[in-house]
Amino acid sequence: MMSLRWLLLVLPLLVLSACHEDKVEEPQSERGPILPSIGAWIIHSGGGHAAGFAGQDGGDAGLVTLTTNGGRLLRDNGSALPAPGVNLLTPAELDGGVVTYAELAALSPPVVAAMVATFTLAGGDLIVPGDVTLDLGDAPTGTVATVEIFCSGQIRIAGTVRTRRAGTNGVNLGLNTTVAPSGIAITGLVNTSAEATFDGGQFSASSAGKLWLRGRIDSRGGPATSTTAAGNGGDVGLIAADDLQVRAGAFYLTGGSGGGSGNGGNGSGLAVQVFNASGGYFDWGADLRGGDSGSGTAGNGGSASVDLAGSVTFFAAADASGGASATGPAGDGGSISFAADAATGILLLSSNGGSTTGAPGGEGGNLSAGAADINRLVLRAWARGGNGSSAGDGGDAQLFASAIVRNSTLEGWLHGGAASATTGGNGGALGIQATGGSALVHNTVLRAWANGGGGPTAGDGGAVIVEGTLASTAISITDLYVRGDLRGGNGSSGGNGGNVSVAAPSGSLRGLLEVDSAAGNSTAAIGGNGGNISMVIDEGSLDVEVHATLTGGRGAGFSGGQGGNMTLDSAGGGSAGGSCRVKGSVTSIGGQSDTQAGDGGAIFFGAGDAGAVIFSGFTLKANGGTASQGNGGDGGSIDVYSSGPVSVNASLLEAKGGVGGNDGGTGSGGNGGVVDLNSDFGIMQLGGVVNVEGGAGRGTGGNGGVIVVDADDDSSNDAGHITISASFTARGGQGFGGGNGGNGGGINLWAVATGGQSGDITVAASLLVSGGIGAVGGAGGNIEVNTDGGNVLVLATIGASAGLSGDDGGIIDIGGMFEPAAIVIGSGARLLADGTGTTGVAGFINLDAVGSAPNPNLVIEPGAVLSTRDGNGTDQSGTNQTLD
Repeated sequence: MMSLRWLLLVLPLLVLSACHEDKVEEPQSERGPILPSIGAWIIHSGGGHAAGFAGQDGGDAGLVTLTTNGGRLLRDNGSALPAPGVNLLTPAELDGGVVTYAELAALSPPVVAAMVATFTLAGGDLIVPGDVTLDLGDAPTGTVATVEIFCSGQIRIAGTVRTRRAGTNGVNLGLNTTVAPSGIAITGLVNTSAEATFDGGQFSASSAGKLWLRGRIDSRGGPATSTTAAGNGGDVGLIAADDLQVRAGAFYLTGGSGGGSGNGGNGSGLAVQVFNASGGYFDWGADLRGGDSGSGTAGNGGSASVDLAGSVTFFAAADASGGASATGPAGDGGSISFAADAATGILLLSSNGGSTTGAPGGEGGNLSAGAADINRLVLRAWARGGNGSSAGDGGDAQLFASAIVRNSTLEGWLHGGAASATTGGNGGALGIQATGGSALVHNTVLRAWANGGGGPTAGDGGAVIVEGTLASTAISITDLYVRGDLRGGNGSSGGNGGNVSVAAPSGSLRGLLEVDSAAGNSTAAIGGNGGNISMVIDEGSLDVEVHATLTGGRGAGFSGGQGGNMTLDSAGGGSAGGSCRVKGSVTSIGGQSDTQAGDGGAIFFGAGDAGAVIFSGFTLKANGGTASQGNGGDGGSIDVYSSGPVSVNASLLEAKGGVGGNDGGTGSGGNGGVVDLNSDFGIMQLGGVVNVEGGAGRGTGGNGGVIVVDADDDSSNDAGHITISASFTARGGQGFGGGNGGNGGGINLWAVATGGQSGDITVAASLLVSGGIGAVGGAGGNIEVNTDGGNVLVLATIGASAGLSGDDGGIIDIGGMFEPAAIVIGSGARLLADGTGTTGVAGFINLDAVGSAPNPNLVIEPGAVLSTRDGNGTDQSGTNQTLD
């Protein structure tokens, strides 16, 4: 067992390194349940083993409970015990070194009823010296199964208590002091273990004062024989009205191994409860594993529940993994939970599902720690699903806090198991649950390795979750770091990527996310869908850096998977929120396929009344996937809603169609997606690149998508100003290998507030909806610019021409629905709506400001170009241009 001094030295280093590392890959050494030694046993209630005895079952472990009603749970420090009084065992009885049941009965005849022999001792102490054995194995088999001893003085076991008897189960034993402050001290050995094939005896100690466990308690079941299964371990219970002091070491509650086709025994439970709120340390270990088997069913892991009052420093390791089987069903992991009023320290917990071949693998167990205030706590959890013909799911690892989680780290290896015949296991979930009315999460790290397992039907990736359990829980989250490997498994059909979810009715969130939730690839079916990210604060603000991969999986003979979805919303779909500030990079591309590629994902950003949506150095790709023979996937959607401003700085927003027929075939390119940028009333400054062009295709290029910018989304009769310094592209995709080009899409800029204050629109970067090139070029698309009484300034190229090789030009309409107060086409601007090819007709340009021709509110500066030529190069401005 590692010392407390070592804990205090290493804990700050572990927490600081966990909170400040930029990126951590899954260490090779951490792929299994790497735990330190949990020390020599204090209490051993394991089931008997059947290894070497073919066909025989291992025994189940017994239950161990430790309870203090008014005192503390303490590591025994070897301090002096209370001075003993008169020993009720006389020198004559102690002579020879053995005191029997018969001698004890001669000293104080018991009351025997219902197979219980009850001894009531008074007038002194019950002391078993170090060189003496109290042997109760001679208790009458037919009439006594349990011995209960009640003593008004102290009980001290310095020697050995033995309850084993031949040919039957061990005797159950209870030691009780009845008058405070009389205590119980066990400095020797209490041995209630059984002979071969029989169950260990139960043991309990209930003290009216203090209780010391300075020795050991052994209640193991007996081993199997060639003809009979192993015995079960006996239960052990320690209860103190005052302090309970326990020596260093570990509790062993393991199931016994099965022999050959015999089943493994189940691990049992450890239950610790302390009601005194003085706090302290918990630094014991627990081994709760299920027993292994050859071709039988392996045992399930046991459970541990440690519930302590006050402020507690944990340094504990526990393993509740399910047993493994060579060819039979494997065991499931058990559950482990630690709780206190306030918690710090290190917990190393393992509850993996057992693995096997030709049968189902075991499920990973659930691991948790909870407190009102969690500070500088490191919880490392292993809860992988076991491998098998069908695999087990990974378990969950969680922190539960009613008030605060700070300066802490939660790491989990929660992969789903790999399947050889049917379904791979799903990854488990890792996260924080806020259980009170409000909570603070600060400077905290969540790392999850929770990929789905491979298999004919692959498993889905796991999850990272931070949320309140009550509808009214307000969570404030600052400096949260999330690292998630949540990939779907690969298989005949690919698994879906996992999800990240952060949700609260109110609060704030600032942090860093690094998430790989890519879907699994398929070898004979549909690719999995990319995972999802959702961060929603109903009334608060978001300030996050996101690096995420949400790509769909590759399909084989079937479609590729869809790109994953992402929602970052500081208004919770309502209006009373703060800003949504985002930087980083997100990839949500549809999966590749030889037939039909997957579509890009759906992405949403929201901000409420008090804030803005601000992108700074942000790269977002929601493109359709590529198909080698068939059609490319369509671009996804990018939707921005803000009650106030929208700012896009040095960022890339893409929802392009995917390439079709990349390696042959007749596949067409996917259509471009939709980018919808909306503000109820706020300045919209849009820089960088926005691209929804159609994908290239061997059949035809995909059509361009749609870009909408609306500065009065709620129709409140107040519209903000729009400044376009980003390149907006909604061109049609290229046709190659003899294919035709796709048609251009649409761009709509809208700053209209009917009867109110409309906004100005400045176009300082190119707007392109031209058709794609190909054997026959695609038609140009449509561009609309509308403001009712605001001003329009165009300083760059607006292109709606057809693609090369021939088609019709598109439409450029500024003021067609509502008249701007003024329209200025700058000297460097170029408005192009040309047809191409011998049959392509010219498009249309309409410029309509307030007033009539000749209109002083319509200014076309020298050097500006307005072009509406047909495919033969003939100028059609006389009929196809309206300048008013």
